[in-house]
Formats: sequence, structure tokens, C-alpha cells
Amino acid sequence: MLASVNFNLAEGINININASGGNEQIHELPANILSLLKKFKNSYDNKNIQELTKLISDSYETGSRWGNNKNEFTTFFGSLFKRLPVWTKLKLTIDSNQVCVEVCPEPPYGIWKIRSILSTN
Repeated sequence: MLASVNFNLAEGINININASGGNEQIHELPANILSLLKKFKNSYDNKNIQELTKLISDSYETGSRWGNNKNEFTTFFGSLFKRLPVWTKLKLTIDSNQVCVEVCPEPPYGIWKIRSILSTN
């Protein structure tokens, strides 16, 4: 048996957790990961490429339209933000049904950063 539970963690941040039946329990998302996702959303919504860059792991690697590594990712979004009119408002929604975000603690201080973002569509 597979259970699927949807959570609205914060405004614009939704997560779907799948767990097989039995004695397994679904645990809360650790606060440091939720904080990372909130910071990412806030940086994106405010078109703040400097803050967004701080949240991306140096080992960021993915084959997506947003870039294959950290430099390509931040260049893509930096360019996008610069092209948008100043009055443009962004409102990112992070939805686990549409995107897979891999996060990891980075040495030496264990600060959580985004390692990859992949579209599930």
C-alpha cells in the first residue's frame, strides 16, 4: 500500500510525500530545509540573484533548461531578472508534484544548499 500526503508548508511551498504502508511514519520536513526553500522562494520573488546564488551548491549539477551547473543556473536567472521590467512581480510556487529539489548540507559548516532542481513534467 502506498500513501500519498500533500502538505502546504508555507505560502507557495507545497510538498507531496509518498510512503509505503506498514509501520513507516511520515516525518516533518526538517526546519533547515524549509528555511532554505523559503529563502529560495523569497530570493526568486524579489529577483535577488545575489541571495539566490548563495543558496545554490557549488556542486549544483543538472541537465535542465536552467543550466547544467551553478554558474549556468545563476547566469540564466540573473539574465532573466535583468530583462524583466522593474514593476514585474514574481510569485514562485515550489510544488513537489512538478519539481524535484535535491538539497544537501555543505562542508565545512553543514549549511544546506540546493544541489539540483529538476522538472517532473
